[in-house]
Amino acid sequence: MAEVNGKVVKKVIKLINGEIVFGSVEAVDGINGQEILIKQPYQAQGGNIFPYGIKDLGNGPGAIQIHPMNVLWINPLEDFPEIQTAYLKATTNIEVNDTPKIIL
Repeated sequence: MAEVNGKVVKKVIKLINGEIVFGSVEAVDGINGQEILIKQPYQAQGGNIFPYGIKDLGNGPGAIQIHPMNVLWINPLEDFPEIQTAYLKATTNIEVNDTPKIIL
C-alpha cells in the first residue's frame, strides 16, 4: 500500500471523530490486525492545513497509526488539488503551479 508502481500513495482520510487527516499511507500489522500508518500526517481544520496535532502538542508527530474501524472514508490526495498543493509545499518545499483554466 505504500507504493503503487513505484509511486508513494498519498490519501485523505476522514475519521469517525470528524478529523480529516492526510499524508503518505501504508498498511502495517498491528495487535488487532492491519492498521493504517500515515507518514508526515497533516490535518485540515477550519479551511487551513497544518501538521497533525500541532495545536495540542506544539509540533506534529512523524507518523500516526489508525485502526480501520476509525475511518469513515479514504480518497486519493489527487482528488483534492488545493490540499495536495498545500501538502506538497509544506512537506517538500516545492511549489506546484496551477494549470491554466478556461472558464466559459
